[in-house]
Amino acid sequence: MSFDGKYEIVSRFYKIGKHRGLIIIQTEGDNLSGTAIALGKETVLKNGVLLGNEFACNMEMKIPIINKKLLMNVNGCFSGDTVKGTMQALFGKSVFEGKKTLEASGEL
Repeated sequence: MSFDGKYEIVSRFYKIGKHRGLIIIQTEGDNLSGTAIALGKETVLKNGVLLGNEFACNMEMKIPIINKKLLMNVNGCFSGDTVKGTMQALFGKSVFEGKKTLEASGEL
C-alpha cells in the first residue's frame, strides 16, 4: 500500500488546544518527504525515514503565540488510510491523527 498523498490531521497541544492541518507525504523506498501546513504556515518535512508503516521526521514550525521557530520531532504510524502519531518540541508533546483525502477541505 502506498502512503503517498494528502492527510487532513487534527493535533492536540497541551494548553494550546486543537488545531487542524494538512500533511502531504511522498515516499521512495524507506525515505519519507513532504510538507506540513498548519496555523497558516507551511514547512518541509526533513530527515524522513519510513520503516514498514512507521515513520519519523523533523520539521520547524513558526509558532505564532511565541513568535519563534521550534524544531519538532515527529513519529507516526500509517494504518490503511489513516495516520496518527506524536510531535515532540521544546514546549512538550502533542498527538495528532488524520485521514487520507483526495482534496483538503476548509481553512487550515
